[in-house]
Amino acid sequence: MECNTIRTDLTVCKTALDGFFEHKSDIDIVIPDYCSAALKILKCEIKPSVNSVSVDDEKITLDCSYTVNVLYTDEQNGTLKSITDTGVFSQIQQLKCSLENYKHKIKLRVSKLSCKLQNPRRISIKAVIGTAIKVMGNETVEMISGFENDLIESRFENSEALLYKNSSSNDFKISGELDTKQPVFDIISSDCQIAVTDYKPIEGRVIVKGIAKIECLYTTGERVTDIDCYLAEVPFNEIVDLEQINENTFCDVECQASNITVNLGNNADNSIINYDIEGIIFVCAYNNEKINILKDTYSKNGKLTFDEDCLQLETFVKQFTFTETTKGKIETDIDNCIIKNVTAKPIIKNIYLENDKLAIEGEILTSLLCCNDYEIKSTEKAVPFKIVKDIFENSEKIRCEANIICNKIDFSMPDYNSVDIDFEVWINLLVFDKCEYNYIKDILECESYEGTPKSCVVVYYAQKGECLWDIAKRYSTSVDFIKNQNGMENEMLEQNKMLLI
Repeated sequence: MECNTIRTDLTVCKTALDGFFEHKSDIDIVIPDYCSAALKILKCEIKPSVNSVSVDDEKITLDCSYTVNVLYTDEQNGTLKSITDTGVFSQIQQLKCSLENYKHKIKLRVSKLSCKLQNPRRISIKAVIGTAIKVMGNETVEMISGFENDLIESRFENSEALLYKNSSSNDFKISGELDTKQPVFDIISSDCQIAVTDYKPIEGRVIVKGIAKIECLYTTGERVTDIDCYLAEVPFNEIVDLEQINENTFCDVECQASNITVNLGNNADNSIINYDIEGIIFVCAYNNEKINILKDTYSKNGKLTFDEDCLQLETFVKQFTFTETTKGKIETDIDNCIIKNVTAKPIIKNIYLENDKLAIEGEILTSLLCCNDYEIKSTEKAVPFKIVKDIFENSEKIRCEANIICNKIDFSMPDYNSVDIDFEVWINLLVFDKCEYNYIKDILECESYEGTPKSCVVVYYAQKGECLWDIAKRYSTSVDFIKNQNGMENEMLEQNKMLLI
């Protein structure tokens, strides 16, 4: 017959998908007849973004778009021009398992970018848009939390589980102006990266602090070499409403810039650039909660048979934020060049353990805009980096997630054709502990004794290191009974001892 068990539902976080996928894009841009034809391509950049995400029990579907900006000199008089185009693409990926209350984290990056001028009015662009996708959700596991039958002895193990509480997102907008201190002739391109610097959960909301790093490329005159770049860091604060959280809740917070619009201000010397940044903040809230897992059980008047299963749990350990410096070298092919602009977008590709230390590998997608008195040219290179940190005492069963931004760029030119660059990167690292537990899923009573067992006294010679639980289970009695009969306090024998059972 089935035992009188008390059951409860345990909700734990599970990962349904965690991978990196690539989409190859072939883009053709035709310069219209009313614009000057192109003489030389100077710079090309692609900015991908996610427009919408839908998740069901089988798959995740991403509808994405990208904006292409090409900087070139025109065929007529060699002045600086730019042209923009847009496109769309989709990503559909199968999920490994079916969960509840899905939440997702998505990051896009561009690699293997090449831009060629096929003829004066046709530009051919090839690129690979990589998409890092992580889909998580809740899984409900039925656990045995106790028994109504006093004849059943049970042993539970105390543990912790990372439980998903709630998630939310907020759209926000940052507006302001940049004072370049010099006349601006034409704005060529703009970009923005947003990073979270701190957050504070309180009752029912999360206060998020961050920095928007703005980059604006512009010309100061009609010559092709009259080009400059303005960099600015704009701090911001946002409040995200989130139920079921308090000051002890752990939050995973990310910010993304969805759009930046810049235009010239109306001051007398044309030195002001107005900007509007649109972004979105994602917040997922978790709690480490205590749980009891049934590890073993037996009956005093019969034998029990039970089904076992494996439960995989994660707990949040710690959040680290730190800065590291890495170096790179880029060759140029312009004589007597002057560096007008340097951009750096770091990407983490792999996190793993190396000799009990944490290794973080990635690359920094670096672009140099160089010029001399006659020409201007952009040079792109992926600079690899590896960071090793000794920050864990026990690192055998951990999982890490990391976000990275470039804080600072310093460069020097040891000769006319190479640039040495020092990158200072800021890393936000989340550390999780991974554990597996074998737990009793279901219990049935079988081969029960008929009638009441005869009472008897057993003399048992226990050995040092034996556990009272195993002895009580063998003789269908309880641990407390053995303790009381033999005047013991500990469940583990510290020396050989004769026990009355």
